[in-house]
Amino acid sequence: MKKFSFKIGTQKEVLYTYLSRGKTITTKEAIIKLGIADVQGVIRDLKREGVEIHSEDIKVPTRYIKSDGSVKMATVREYALEGLPDYGSAEDYAIWNNLSI
Repeated sequence: MKKFSFKIGTQKEVLYTYLSRGKTITTKEAIIKLGIADVQGVIRDLKREGVEIHSEDIKVPTRYIKSDGSVKMATVREYALEGLPDYGSAEDYAIWNNLSI
């Protein structure tokens, strides 16, 4: 995987670092966890710089209930870096990245 270097503390650097840890993120999570309100804009900027980002539409539950009693679902976009190894667990991630656990 190609290494990228972004100015420390920028939204691009924060999001890239987060995703490079093998995590995925939605717009809501980007706002809450990273303080990035315009995640689509940051994703677009990262893609322009050559970062390969995969997006997938996923279904998530809402707070609303249908008349039959089931939970209404909404479709949101989830982002991840392409080409990352599947670590399987935090322990595997630490081993692959030479981190102490």
